[in-house]
Amino acid sequence: MNKVVSAIKRFAALVLVFAFMFSVVPSLSINVKAADTVKDVIPTKVRTQARMVSREFSINIVEGGYKIANLKSYNKNLKVYVTQQHNYSDTASDKYKSQLKVGMYALKEGKYKVTFNLVKGNKKTKRTVTVFAYNDEPVKRYKFAGKTVDDDSRMVTADAGNFKVIMNKGYKLKSIRVITNVQDSYFKDWYSMWQNQPGVYIKNGQYVSLSKIARRCNHSGEYENEMVAGTFFKVTYIDKYSKEEKETGITLYKMVNSAN
Repeated sequence: MNKVVSAIKRFAALVLVFAFMFSVVPSLSINVKAADTVKDVIPTKVRTQARMVSREFSINIVEGGYKIANLKSYNKNLKVYVTQQHNYSDTASDKYKSQLKVGMYALKEGKYKVTFNLVKGNKKTKRTVTVFAYNDEPVKRYKFAGKTVDDDSRMVTADAGNFKVIMNKGYKLKSIRVITNVQDSYFKDWYSMWQNQPGVYIKNGQYVSLSKIARRCNHSGEYENEMVAGTFFKVTYIDKYSKEEKETGITLYKMVNSAN
């Protein structure tokens, strides 16, 4: 009885982890590809959601010593704050870099203007970012094996089927990757497992077999046999408002271990 209760608790925790990951984490940071000039690395348009905490956009500069000054929102319904001013030595490229982040919280949906200065010594450059705070979702629905699947129906019975993503108007689907558990891989938790797996690209509507591997490593480095195997479908799309490339996804679960 205790083993069953423990398994249920672990499964519930797993669901909460993924719910947090895909409702919050993919939108937390809008990373801009680092380049050799300031102009190339500063976002001009970013996306967030109204009344959603822990949202921020990032600025990555391949030159150290930069900081943000005079950060300003032009509307009282958008709160902004400098959440990170980090200068570091990148051992991979042997360069001194700047990583800066701006947190934002929108009280209402809308389009907002934010300005700030990038400062390094006596050098100062003013930048403007348009923030789109809208709560519509990129994906209208997911379908697997002919049935609609969502947060309330991610535990499926089919072993395989066609997986299809239907986007909402204005959002452009770019790619779909399938990521499954790996039998002999060592990961401290589910999150790092998904993050470290490259996955396999599939076409929209392609036939896919779900994972049957439910084994994972716990925090002590020992293997645990879970009741369910997870298959994560990572969806990359172009945002309707900011035209950024962003990610979302859904994990489908299959019961593979049961005493009855």
